[in-house]
Amino acid sequence: MTTLHRVLVVEDHHDTLRLLCRLLAHNGWIAQGASNCADAVLAAQGNTFDVAILDMHLPDGDGWDLLGRLRVIQPDLCAIAISGLSDPIGKDRATEAGFKAYVHKPFSLAKLLDQVRLCAASPEEENVRR
Repeated sequence: MTTLHRVLVVEDHHDTLRLLCRLLAHNGWIAQGASNCADAVLAAQGNTFDVAILDMHLPDGDGWDLLGRLRVIQPDLCAIAISGLSDPIGKDRATEAGFKAYVHKPFSLAKLLDQVRLCAASPEEENVRR
């Protein structure tokens, strides 16, 4: 039996948010979108997510702080950072904050889907090893 995975997508650009949610749904994921930190936290309080795709620059905060807030609610959440800035310090900061991957915009949708699959597979792989 296939497990459906839930993905929280946090992106302030409406068209990009809609595209990512549609892409994920088309590939068998249950995707929920949020356009800011406040809506993302509310979504996480009401739902359990396997993966979060977080834009690093949001109107009411940033992805680094948002991941910390989300992990208080869902400690095992696997997160992917997306950013339009090609900043090696930002990438290092994302790694230190616990993001599984850092994807630079513009990105290949196939690459992002690969990262989501890897992120969602991680807890299952850890359980198999135990």
